[in-house]
Amino acid sequence: MNIENDKENYILNDKDKIVINSAIGMLQKIISAPFVKPSQLVSIYKVLHVLTKLPETTEDVDVVIDLCGPKRRFGKHEIFHYWKIEIEPNYISISSGGSFYRPSTGGDSFTCLHWTAQPECEADYNDYLDSLSIVDDAQPFDVEVEQMDLSQPGYSLDIFDDDNPLLDDDTTNEEEDEETEIIEDVSSRNQIEAQFDSTIDLAKAMQRGKKHAKPPLKCDICEIELEDSKYFIDGKVKNSFGWANMCSDCFARKGEAIGYGSGQLYYHMENGEWLLVEGFYPESDEETYEGDEYE
Repeated sequence: MNIENDKENYILNDKDKIVINSAIGMLQKIISAPFVKPSQLVSIYKVLHVLTKLPETTEDVDVVIDLCGPKRRFGKHEIFHYWKIEIEPNYISISSGGSFYRPSTGGDSFTCLHWTAQPECEADYNDYLDSLSIVDDAQPFDVEVEQMDLSQPGYSLDIFDDDNPLLDDDTTNEEEDEETEIIEDVSSRNQIEAQFDSTIDLAKAMQRGKKHAKPPLKCDICEIELEDSKYFIDGKVKNSFGWANMCSDCFARKGEAIGYGSGQLYYHMENGEWLLVEGFYPESDEETYEGDEYE
């Protein structure tokens, strides 16, 4: 085992270097991702600088980078993953994990990797993959990074860096942009919902009475509140293996189709419940189906 041990430096073995190199690879992918903002690049490059200088210490960086992946559907349950890099003076943490949800048992979080390091100490490496048989797509951290395609929809990035005032400007700009987008999207959303109005058989759907057991609060893609929406779609994302809860407008741009195996269309009833109106499971399966789409 190759160990570098210089006073006041980090002590890193070969396994640690795989984690660090994978984290560097993830940051390089984030830099080229379509969702990253110029202001965020400032903080990302600070973290990249720290990792590429290892085992040397860097004492003036305090940044957290939190990447969240799209929701994926596996039969009757759904999974999403996150990856986190945290840099503090004389402390580094790299972790990956996610959340698992099944209607019959509820949801729970899980951890795949938790790696921490401090100068003059051997790094603490904890890999939990052997205990995650329930997580269908659990992979080692380096494999996860290699397979990441950040051009696909559903990824989100949060960066916390008190020494980067440009991040505050993004918050203001996002509020202004959101007001403009709401005005522009209302017309297109109304057109799409009018199309749904003309195709659904609401009377037949009410007779079948299939309602969403745990309806989402927001669109997974644009994050608009669904409380005032007439429809939402739980369906496949175009050119992706992932699924998402989509507002009508995002479905028109990102959704694959409505139908069995592709997506379910839900109608917002006056009592606040969401009624399944298109994309029913075959009637032969509905009596035994216990998925999360409806109760």
